[in-house]
Amino acid sequence: MTQVRVRFAPSPTGFLHVGGVRTALFDFLFARKHKGEFLLRIEDTDQTRYVEGAVDQIKQALERYGLVPDNFDAIIFQSQRLARYQEIAGKLMSEGHAYECFCSPERLDKLRKLQTENKQPPKYDRHCLNLSDEEKEKLRAKSKPVIRMKIPAGETVLEDLIYGKISTRNEFLDDQVLLKSDGYPTYHSANVVDDHDTGITHVIRGEEWVPSTPKHLLLYQMLGWTAPQFAHLPLITKPDHKKLSKRDQASDALLYLDFFEVEAIINYIALLGWNPKTEQEIFSFDELVDQFDLAKVNRANAIFDIKKFNWLNKQWIQRKKLTDTTFYGRLKKIVQMKWGIEDEKILQSIAPLVLSRVEDFWALDQLIENEFSFFFAVPEYEKELLRWKKMSDDEIIKSLTSSLEITRNLKPDTSTDEIQKIFFDHIGKNDKGSVLWPLRAALSGLRASPSPFEILNVFLRLPNGAGTITVRISAAIDKLS
Repeated sequence: MTQVRVRFAPSPTGFLHVGGVRTALFDFLFARKHKGEFLLRIEDTDQTRYVEGAVDQIKQALERYGLVPDNFDAIIFQSQRLARYQEIAGKLMSEGHAYECFCSPERLDKLRKLQTENKQPPKYDRHCLNLSDEEKEKLRAKSKPVIRMKIPAGETVLEDLIYGKISTRNEFLDDQVLLKSDGYPTYHSANVVDDHDTGITHVIRGEEWVPSTPKHLLLYQMLGWTAPQFAHLPLITKPDHKKLSKRDQASDALLYLDFFEVEAIINYIALLGWNPKTEQEIFSFDELVDQFDLAKVNRANAIFDIKKFNWLNKQWIQRKKLTDTTFYGRLKKIVQMKWGIEDEKILQSIAPLVLSRVEDFWALDQLIENEFSFFFAVPEYEKELLRWKKMSDDEIIKSLTSSLEITRNLKPDTSTDEIQKIFFDHIGKNDKGSVLWPLRAALSGLRASPSPFEILNVFLRLPNGAGTITVRISAAIDKLS
């Protein structure tokens, strides 16, 4: 039985983004499931759109995501294989499967516009197909030609592992350029040659390549090669069903690693298109390898749901040691940069509280600024913030004085639930807001913050926390006196 061999073949025309990571992940899982090989190929033949640093970013991202190719020390670069592509283009020409084209960009633009106006599919009109040798020599003296494949008559059938049978009438296919005038191949020829030369058995790539696959199958036929099996993955879209692109939030895959746990990213991306057919939602890497099956990949587009992603990230943070997470590292960095606080005891005390309230990990810094800044700096606020409904100043002072007496009897190890019970027993059937609103406002100086019980629990566990509580409640009383 032939060993499974797959490849991930990104183009360095931009940084690796979430869609590329999904393709690499599915390739990796398929290879590991079948004890095969996972190769990396850099398709760098489009020199005009090459982005400096993109190759290093791709390699670093794959390594940090745990998707290390088996040929990491011998990556295939298409730009280093030009002679091979030129050889194959020459072979196709000599066998009548390809021909030289001398048409200028201006003529091609004019042709496309005319076809569009006449509501015809845009394709080359074979203007150069039957040029004489003499005519070719004259044209070659003025400019270098491109080489186009000559699409035969008939029908091409793709048996896709995900989408099933897809038939295409060849008359609708364009005579694709195989080799550009600068000697560089196009994607269509280079990827076929490379997949053959490296023994690729399965091509797993995005759905956007489905229209091009019939041309690739024809090239395999023309060259007498056995084509690999194809599996085209559904698009990843935003909730508005628009395609997720390199220009969307966190288009750099490395940036995700600064905001989310790598286990959560891999877990979530695996579920973008793949359905395990069970109720399980949280998967370790080993579980993904064990259960992955291309037969369980959906045909429908996968919607990138940031709410679900954030939820899954929380699950993984809770599974790990809290102080050994990406989340904790970001919390620590934000607090150090904004308030100069490096006290690990403070950070470890508030981390669970922050985690319980965060809904969007992209906006963690904003959440801390808006709802947790009072832990790191004495809050400033107007006395009206202390007022619950139509309470008088004297009523607020009485409420805060009573709360102050309760807090003086709390111990450092008093839990949040115990603090809540003590206050609820004190309040009885009275209006809870008249006690809890002034207390929370006095402690935090904010309209939106954790509950007073959660705040007290954190302060009690900090050095001189009891003193901080007394100072803040007393300062609130002074505002009203």
